[in-house]
Amino acid sequence: MKKKSKDKRWIDCGEDVYVLYNENWTEFDIHSRLCFRLAMIPGFTVKTETPIKCGKKGVIADIMMFKDLRPVCAIEVKKAKIQSIPQDKKQLEIYKTMTELVGIPIFYCQGFKDIKPTFRRVYNYLYERHGVKQVNEVIQ
Repeated sequence: MKKKSKDKRWIDCGEDVYVLYNENWTEFDIHSRLCFRLAMIPGFTVKTETPIKCGKKGVIADIMMFKDLRPVCAIEVKKAKIQSIPQDKKQLEIYKTMTELVGIPIFYCQGFKDIKPTFRRVYNYLYERHGVKQVNEVIQ
């Protein structure tokens, strides 16, 4: 089977079985790597695909951090850098309400290269506002 594009490659496993290897990072790849790092922060729980209701409107946060069963921040993940965050107006309204009314900030991770910087922003916020202990092996 021939290569379909420069980003994707079909790998011949024999017996007429092929597996597609995609060179691009998916949103799930970014979620999993960011969640892995966030889960190492002691005293906090990481949950994905967390529903949020604000009045009659609702959205789903990609990642939500909890401390003692209380949400402390949300992270929205995009697979690439985008011009306006977020693109969904309903999502923007709910995130704005969360931040302004109840003090739960939203962080944005825009692509694979933004995983470490996003982690550091979240970690610094948790360190300053929620007393997370400085753990060198976590922030590297």
